[in-house]
Amino acid sequence: MADYIWNRTVNFFIHPIQQSYVGGKKIIDYTEQALLAGIADPAILTLHTFFHTLWAQHDLDYAAWTVLKSANPGKTLGVMQLIDELTSTNIRKWDKKIQDVYDIDTTEYKTLMPKHRIPFQTGTVASRVLAINTLITAIGSDASLATVKASIVTFVTLLNTAIGKQSGQLNNIDSAIIALDASSLAAAQGMFFVYASLLAKFYLTPTNVDAYFDIPELHNTLQMVFNATLKIMNKERAICRRKMDTTKYSVKFTHVGTGMVNVYYTNGIAKKPGVGTIITTLQPDSSATYTFDALGYTDLKTFLYLVNTTGSKAQVKIEIVLT
Repeated sequence: MADYIWNRTVNFFIHPIQQSYVGGKKIIDYTEQALLAGIADPAILTLHTFFHTLWAQHDLDYAAWTVLKSANPGKTLGVMQLIDELTSTNIRKWDKKIQDVYDIDTTEYKTLMPKHRIPFQTGTVASRVLAINTLITAIGSDASLATVKASIVTFVTLLNTAIGKQSGQLNNIDSAIIALDASSLAAAQGMFFVYASLLAKFYLTPTNVDAYFDIPELHNTLQMVFNATLKIMNKERAICRRKMDTTKYSVKFTHVGTGMVNVYYTNGIAKKPGVGTIITTLQPDSSATYTFDALGYTDLKTFLYLVNTTGSKAQVKIEIVLT
């Protein structure tokens, strides 16, 4: 047996689906719809019948997770927002910084991340907090990882504070994310079966398989989710600079906090909004989606800024979503 992993036998659907619940939903939905469109072919009908059950369960679990996020943001969203941030953004950044110091095949890396990113991206809230604290302990006094350790400590402090405020909702949150983790993994495994079956069907013309999978989303390396914690009143916070296809994408803002947050675009030279700048105000504990045009985005104004206008701490999640 070979002493290395052959990437063609590794399920390449699992990572992008587990990395983001929103992105994973797009990937799973795409294959469901593509198979459905081809059921006139008996072979595709068989694959759709198999995959549809996995898709339907994932769809139910995703809906339950979404309802929990949106029903009462002040009660549940703080923890869920931070768990999303951990899953989609933070663990990826921490892992990369650790690998900059210790190669993934070294004993040092395996001591720090024995199960790679999995404990941070699946499981209960408590199990993820345990994984973070275990990593902090493992880093210890390693000076080469002092900066990343500080970032991890800051994050887990925010998460523990949110947990304290929402302790009565933790059972509901745990139930939702455990169920969604399980059905996401099952769908990813099912997609690998579909992929292998399609390769057998189209072995002479393998590029035909592409039509059944959301290739751009599977290969998407651009950061599409941003998180900001705003503590200082009237201080401008630059979020990102991004040239966008305004016909294809919109921006979803989820705000957890008791104050108001202003959103606007500038040319990057100016931090403050100028005369005629469109300013959008995010209401307390709210979630809303806007077109780029409605936010004042133009080819010359590509820098997104947030400003906390009332001083009370605010957490804002920014998602670039398909329109």
